[in-house]
Amino acid sequence: HIATSLNYRVRNTDFFLMLQPETKNEIWSENFQELNVKTQSQQWQVNSKNTQKDNSKNLFSKFGFNHEFSNKHSIGASAQIYINPMSGHTFADQENETYRGASLIGKNKNHYDRFNQNKSLTTNMYYEGKLSNKLKLQTDLDYQGMRSDHTSDILEKNLLTPAERNVNTHSEAQSNWWGLKTTFLQTLGKGAINYGVEASDLHRTEDYTDNVLSASDIKNTETLSAGFVSFSYPIKKVNLKLGTRYEYADFGYYENGQKSPVKSKTYRDWLPNISIAFPWDKTQLTFSYARKIKRPAFYELSDYNTYISPCLYNRGNPYIVPQLTDEWNALATYGPISASVSYSNIHKGIYSDYQLSSINPDAVEKTLRNYDDFSELKCVLNAQTQIGKWMPKLTLTYKKPFANNVFYTNEGRFMVEMMNQITPTENWLILAMFIYMNKGSNREVYAYKDMSGIVVGVARMFFHQSLTVYTVISDPYNGLNEHTRVQNPYISNSTAQNYSNFGFKVGLSYNFNTTQSKYKGQGAGEEEKNRL
Repeated sequence: HIATSLNYRVRNTDFFLMLQPETKNEIWSENFQELNVKTQSQQWQVNSKNTQKDNSKNLFSKFGFNHEFSNKHSIGASAQIYINPMSGHTFADQENETYRGASLIGKNKNHYDRFNQNKSLTTNMYYEGKLSNKLKLQTDLDYQGMRSDHTSDILEKNLLTPAERNVNTHSEAQSNWWGLKTTFLQTLGKGAINYGVEASDLHRTEDYTDNVLSASDIKNTETLSAGFVSFSYPIKKVNLKLGTRYEYADFGYYENGQKSPVKSKTYRDWLPNISIAFPWDKTQLTFSYARKIKRPAFYELSDYNTYISPCLYNRGNPYIVPQLTDEWNALATYGPISASVSYSNIHKGIYSDYQLSSINPDAVEKTLRNYDDFSELKCVLNAQTQIGKWMPKLTLTYKKPFANNVFYTNEGRFMVEMMNQITPTENWLILAMFIYMNKGSNREVYAYKDMSGIVVGVARMFFHQSLTVYTVISDPYNGLNEHTRVQNPYISNSTAQNYSNFGFKVGLSYNFNTTQSKYKGQGAGEEEKNRL
């Protein structure tokens, strides 16, 4: 892993370049799965063990420029290229045992050869200008293009019979997304008003084929527009902020070139927010409310089955509607101690689910759906202090869902994170972090085993701190592996990961001439980009 970041400044113009290649050699992981399925006529169980090795080379690069005409006007442009992987395959071996009742009906040994390549180009152009002493303008124009090419060659061997089967899957997807965002910041006396518009347009095509299942050519289109405004004003020692956002989204779903009126939808949503902050004695208090929206990723809307293994398919759900969350927050800060409480009502939550396959009685479909409404409580306590050359920071977190008859379990989870920073001298830095999380519910997933681990790093600086040599040891006992279970009336799917979390890294960093970046692009449609 090597990263290089360069910035060249000529008067009021900066040119920058970052390159970050990465090579993975024999990255090993192991996964155990127990899938139990109940139907009205029978029960069956699949036990599987997957061993995987990743050999790949990835590349990330970013380049661009920014120019200041004066202290009132500036422009800039940047481009990011990410190829994952540039080359290299992932190989996996899978052992399956399938039982119907108490009888062993299948024993397979399968070999997977996967090449799943994703390419993306992201660009940003911006203008920032001070139009008057009280009015400031920021405009961003963004583009993101993505291309994916996923191929799997699977050799399935049934050890109970001499039967063999070759399964070949191929998936290609192309997406082109444009976004524009313009924001005005205007001063009004002691207060300020922030308002603007945002718009985006998407065209995405997807083509999936294999020699077991059948699929369709899928095309998604979406035009989204939004207007937003927020107002902040101090009243003595009280800071008040009010705002709202209105979104209009027109989503089109096409199968084999024909638009589906049932799966194409239009959404209109208001997203208000309010916050108030004020001191009380020696404590700073903040109370806030916000309505947030989460839309499904576009690939999660594809209405067809993709082949994962003989007993498990993956299927999108075009009928999912956006998830809305009403979130109330309270924050209190007293010197080095802060405590926060967050209570959320989640409406039509988007989470994964398993159901019996409609095309194969011996297979299960993994899909997404909208769950019934539920609530969630989150409490966080932070404490930090300085004791000589030692700076400890303790973070305690507790999360509890209130989702009876929504999820299978509703157990709370408690997490402890202890970060220790020690600076024996100005040229030495020691970091030691301890993490612990007990078993419990994470919405639709239940973690049935505690997790714990440590990370220790040591750094030594030379040449007025321009050169840094460091060593990091992470999770030497592999205590951060996840053990989870998803359960409903039809299935119980338990998964145990056993990959090597242990890491030993030695690195070197040299800063030739450090400088602050003057690039002011803020980007448009960040949440929409994540949906690609």
